[in-house]
Amino acid sequence: MPGGTGLPVEFAPAQQRTERMAIHALWMTAALSCDGDSFSMTAATSPSIEDLVQGIVPGMPRLLLHHPLLAFENGQEFMTAWFDAAEGKLDPFILVVEGSIPNEQLSGEGYWAGLGSDPETGQPIPTTEWISLLAARAAAVVAVGTCATYGGVPAMKGNPTGAMGLPDYLGWEWKSKEGVPIVCIPGCPAQPDNITETILYLTLMLSGKAPAIELDDSLRPKWLFNRTVHENCNRAAFYEQGEFATEYGSRKCMVKLGCKGPVVKCNVGQRGWVRGRGGCPNVGGICIGCTMPGFPDKFLPFMDAALPVRVSANVARFTYGPVLRIMRGRSMIKASRIPDRDRQVLTTARPAPRWDPPIPKPSPAYEAYEVSGRAARRYRVGAGEQVRVEVHGDRVFLGWTTALDAAAWLETLHDFVGVKGNALGLIIPASGNDIRGDLTWRETRSWLEAATVQPHLVRVDLGALSLHWTGGGADTADGNEATVSSPAFDVSRFTSLLNASATPGIVARCDAILRDARLIRRWSPEGYTEAD
Repeated sequence: MPGGTGLPVEFAPAQQRTERMAIHALWMTAALSCDGDSFSMTAATSPSIEDLVQGIVPGMPRLLLHHPLLAFENGQEFMTAWFDAAEGKLDPFILVVEGSIPNEQLSGEGYWAGLGSDPETGQPIPTTEWISLLAARAAAVVAVGTCATYGGVPAMKGNPTGAMGLPDYLGWEWKSKEGVPIVCIPGCPAQPDNITETILYLTLMLSGKAPAIELDDSLRPKWLFNRTVHENCNRAAFYEQGEFATEYGSRKCMVKLGCKGPVVKCNVGQRGWVRGRGGCPNVGGICIGCTMPGFPDKFLPFMDAALPVRVSANVARFTYGPVLRIMRGRSMIKASRIPDRDRQVLTTARPAPRWDPPIPKPSPAYEAYEVSGRAARRYRVGAGEQVRVEVHGDRVFLGWTTALDAAAWLETLHDFVGVKGNALGLIIPASGNDIRGDLTWRETRSWLEAATVQPHLVRVDLGALSLHWTGGGADTADGNEATVSSPAFDVSRFTSLLNASATPGIVARCDAILRDARLIRRWSPEGYTEAD
């Protein structure tokens, strides 16, 4: 098992085992850029770069990221993956380019940008040579950031390098060997989640779990760049009302300060920067058009409003804008009044208070038994369903029967556990003592996917919290039982587990069982008490 402990899988014959597909991603930062997109990517949260490389997203293939800023390897050791890809040994792989592509025909005897050195000659290998070698073998090619997509700042008029975007270098009609056009994720830098979400989509597409990616005329993912900044901006209503900011810090529309939002395709106003927060217009900054192919030349000077914008703003300001404000103001006053309708007149007398004692909520029936000299309870909540509560010292055990098999149970715990490299133990029922321990989440899931026989026990250790799945229990009608144990009895987390993996009968009576469980928490060394 790649990246695992190398333990043999004994659940099924070798011909029945299936390895999860692995896709390599070669990230090239050796072009003309500031590496801002690499730093931006580390702020992604939905999904995060950790989610991608750890395989946390359900159904996605393994992603092996080769990035010079994140890799442990360096020098020729890091370059091994690049040479392997050039020789066709890495298949499939995604080539990610960050930064403008220089015109090496203008570099004279030297070179503008390069990565690594030729083992035979010892000379640096230009970036353009790597792109030509790898693009021909890549399953998909991605340009990240405005520099890589359309040239960006290094490609401004008069630059000495002849810099250009990747579509200009390879050709706008170019397609990979899998028939995928160049995928452009513009931005200066690109929005973090735009980067990781696009890479996730490509991995799912290349593994056959997603349709071909849809791109617009500028090769941008359609679902990310289908609306303008103005359409997503929370200041847009001020535009139609003819109210415009004249200085920074105002809450009104900023087109007169130079904002290019009405003509720029970008989702940062809607998506924000990190967890929905931030983004140029959201924090009082103007849009300068950095996601557009014409950036920056077509948007200079940044702080001046273009003539069409000034004309449009003045039309809104002096014609229909004031009319809209007056009509909306009157409608708001009207909508703020309580409608005239027949009302029952209430007397000022207050009803006498009721002193009837509250009727206690009935507790579910349970069966008492002992575990290691301690009292415990077993609640039968339906046909073949039961919940048991035990206390051992400072640990509370909560168990429930479930019809899920081990693999399905493990998948339902995905969001609850968080899956951040937790160590798992797996016990196989071959001889009763055949144990596999210290496995990662990915390795455990592979074990269960390859299994033809249900295991006896699956255990997830999360520090103080432990989760167990047991198959073939003698006291359970359906043969499977799930258990959570913790020193701190957390009702909300146990309820989440029940909602994720329990059967309807258990969930329906969960509240009453948990109320009893709080009482069971009141144990003393002398024995069980049910005091208030």
